[in-house]
Order: sequence, then C-alpha cells, then structure tokens
Amino acid sequence: MGLLSKAVAALQFSQGEIVVYCACSTKHVVQNLEDADFKNLEAGNDLRASFRAEEEGALRLCAKIWEAKQRH
Repeated sequence: MGLLSKAVAALQFSQGEIVVYCACSTKHVVQNLEDADFKNLEAGNDLRASFRAEEEGALRLCAKIWEAKQRH
C-alpha cells in the first residue's frame, strides 16, 4: 500500500520528522532480525526476502515524503 503523490505532498512534516520516520522504519526492521540474519549480513549475504521487501518499502515511502517536501 503506497501513498498517492498528492497525499504525500500534503503531509506537513519537517525534515527532522522525516529523518525520525526513516530511522524508526529502519529500527523496526532491525528489531525483527534474528541472530541468523545478522550472521548472514556479517558474512556479506543478503537479508531474507521478507525483510528486504519490508525495508525497501519503508525506504521508498520515506523517499517519496522527502521528495514531496523538497518541492514545497
């Protein structure tokens, strides 16, 4: 589920709030990692597909919000 660009542009977040959102989104993903996931990352392997998709979705949303705020 994504936000429409018009809705994203209407959000009234400061840059600091956007940064906090990004950090919280990433923290959420990291908190759900298991020891095996950290060992895979340490070995240079990718995250399990479920985590990669969740993180990418959070980062895409964060980027959309940031871009919308930069235009206004």
